[in-house]
Amino acid sequence: MCLSPRPVRPLPLAFVLLLQAAATRASEPDPVRLDPVVVTGTRRATPLADTPVAVLVITRDDIVQSQARTAAEVLDGLTGLVVTRSFRGEGVELQGLSGRHVLVLLDGERVSGKVGEELDLSRYSAESIERIEIVRGAGSALYGSDAMAGVINIVTRKARRRAEASLDLLVGSAHRAEIASTGSARTGALGTALSLSFRRQDAFDLDATPATTGSSFEDLASTLRFDLRVSDALRVDLRAQHLYREQGAIDATPLPPDLDGNPRFRLIDRKERTNRLDLRLAPELRTGDHTLGLSLSTSLSWSTLLEDQRGGTSYDRRQDTFESATGATLQWSATLDRHALTAGVEASLEHLDSQRLTSPTAERRRLGVFLQDEWRPLDPASPLVLALVPGLRLDVDSQFGATLTPRLALRFDPSPAWTLRTSFGLGYRAPGFRELYLVFDNPSVGYRVAGNPELRPERSRSVDLSVELRPSDTWSITLLGFRHDLTDLIVTLPPIDTPGEPSLYTYDNVSTATSQGLELRLAADPLATLRLELGWSFTDSRDDETGFRISGRATHQGSAHITWRPQLGTRRLTLTARAHVLAPRPFGLTDDLGLAVRRESPWLAMVDARAAFDLAPHLELVVGVENLLDAGDPTFAPLRPRNLYLGLSGRY
Repeated sequence: MCLSPRPVRPLPLAFVLLLQAAATRASEPDPVRLDPVVVTGTRRATPLADTPVAVLVITRDDIVQSQARTAAEVLDGLTGLVVTRSFRGEGVELQGLSGRHVLVLLDGERVSGKVGEELDLSRYSAESIERIEIVRGAGSALYGSDAMAGVINIVTRKARRRAEASLDLLVGSAHRAEIASTGSARTGALGTALSLSFRRQDAFDLDATPATTGSSFEDLASTLRFDLRVSDALRVDLRAQHLYREQGAIDATPLPPDLDGNPRFRLIDRKERTNRLDLRLAPELRTGDHTLGLSLSTSLSWSTLLEDQRGGTSYDRRQDTFESATGATLQWSATLDRHALTAGVEASLEHLDSQRLTSPTAERRRLGVFLQDEWRPLDPASPLVLALVPGLRLDVDSQFGATLTPRLALRFDPSPAWTLRTSFGLGYRAPGFRELYLVFDNPSVGYRVAGNPELRPERSRSVDLSVELRPSDTWSITLLGFRHDLTDLIVTLPPIDTPGEPSLYTYDNVSTATSQGLELRLAADPLATLRLELGWSFTDSRDDETGFRISGRATHQGSAHITWRPQLGTRRLTLTARAHVLAPRPFGLTDDLGLAVRRESPWLAMVDARAAFDLAPHLELVVGVENLLDAGDPTFAPLRPRNLYLGLSGRY
C-alpha cells in the first residue's frame, strides 16, 4: 500500500517557518501563562477557575509532553475514560457508557463521519490541537442529542506569536513512520496557523489465523486556521481541516480442511479509503457585556470500501458512502449584574448516501433552542462562592419530533481550598442512520446486519456530585460520583438463524440500564521537577432487566502519569511514564456450537514510557516504548503489540 508523493511536498514550508521563527525568537518575550479559558461547560468563555461546571482541560503543553500523535492517544488512560480500539477506529467510553453516548465536537461544532455510531478520535492529529475540554455528565441541555455521558470538545490551534513553528520526525516498529509540522504567524490583526502530518504503520496479528487483528493505516492530515481581529469588537475565525486515510486488513473465513487435514481459509483483502473535510466560519461581535456569535459549518465525509477475494471473484465488493452535516448556530450571551445569560438557536441538516442503506439516501433536519442562566447570588467580595445554573433546551427532529432536556447545576466554594459541584439533567440520543437503515451483508463470514426504522430515541436521567480540594498550589484531589438511568437503550439482538440464509442481526429498544460509580483523581507537584497524577474509578453498569453487567465495562480502573524533568547542566531531560489498568470485563461471545456465552477478560495493564533529551536549543531527541508489557489479545483487547520508536523534535 502506498500514497502518492504529494504528502511530503508541504515540508519545505515548515523549514521556512522554522528559520523565520529562529530569526525573530530572540526579540520576542515569552507569552504570559494565564488560567485557561474554557467554553464547553457553559458555551461561553470562562476562566477555568471560575467555571460553575467541572471541566477537565488537556492543554497544549500536556499534549506536547505526552508525545501523543492523535486525539485518541491524548485521551488514553484518563481517569474514568477508556479508549476503545476496533476495526472501526478508536472511540471512547465515559462513565460506563459507550462512545455513541459521548458527543465529540471540533471547535464547538458537530462533525460527520461516524463509524458504528462512534467518532474515530484517531482521525485528529495532535499537532493541530490547542487543547481538549472534557465535561462529564448529561450535556443535552446545551448540546442536544448524543451528549448523555458527556462532551469532548477538540479545539484547534491558532496563531499566538509573530512567528512560531515545529517539526517532528519519528520512526518505530512495524514500519512506523511519522512526520508532523506546524507553522503559525501573526501580522497585525491577522493570525494564520497551519499544521500538516503524515503517519503510517503496518497491520498486526495476535493469533495464528491468516487474518489481521488490527489494520494498517496511512494518514495525511492538514489544518489551516485564520483569525482576523477586524476591530476591538469584531473577530472572524475561519478553519479548514482535511484528512485522507487508507486502511488495509485481511479477513479470513475457515473452510473445511483439505484431504490431509490442514486448515483452509477464504482470504479477502479489505481496503478502505476515506476523505473527510471540515469547514467553519465564525464571526463574533462583542459590545460591552454582550457577545453575539454566528457559526456556519460543513462537515463532509466520503469513503470507498474495497474487498478483493484471493483466488476468486465471488466475494469481491465495492461500497461507496457519502455523509454530510451542515449547521448554523446563532448565540447571544451577556453579563447582567450577577447573571450570565446564554441563549441560542441551532439548525442542522444531515445527509447520508450509501449502498448499504435500505433506501438510496437518508436525511434528517434538526432545530434546537437553548437558554441558560448562570446566577451568582452572593456579593463578589464574599469569601464564599455560590453559582446556580439552570438550563433548558428544546430540540425538534424531523424524524422523532420534539424533546425537552432541562439541567440544573450548582457550585459552592465554602473556602478557597474547597469546591463542591452537583448537577441533574435529562439526556437523549436519536438513533443514527446506520441503526435505522443500514443493510450490511458479509457473505464471506455468513452474517447480515439490518437496521430497524422503528427505533426510538434513547433517554437518560443523570446526576453527579464532585468535591475538589486544593490545600496548596502544588497538589489537588477530586472525587466525583455519578449515576445514569437509561431507558429505551438500543441493543443488538441475538442473531436470527434461518436454514440456508446468513445469520441476521438487528437492533431494538429492549433494555433499561443503570451506570453509576466513583472517580478519584490526585494531581501533585511534590518537587519543582516532578509531576504526578494518579486516578482510580469504580463503575457499575448493568442491564436492569437481566442484572448482568454491560458487556465490555470494567468495574475498576487505575491510572498513573508521572513526569520528571531533572536539570543536567544546561540541558534538560524529560522522563514520562503512563500506566492504565483495567479489571476483568464481561463479554457476550459465541461458542463453537453457535451458542451465546458470557466470559470475562483477564486483567489488562498498559504501560507507555518516554524519554526526551535536549540536544541543542529547540532540538529534542525522543525515545520511547508503547505497550511496554505487550498487553492484548484478539478476543478481549486487540491492542497493537509493543512498539519502540525514535524521534527528533524541533520547536521555536
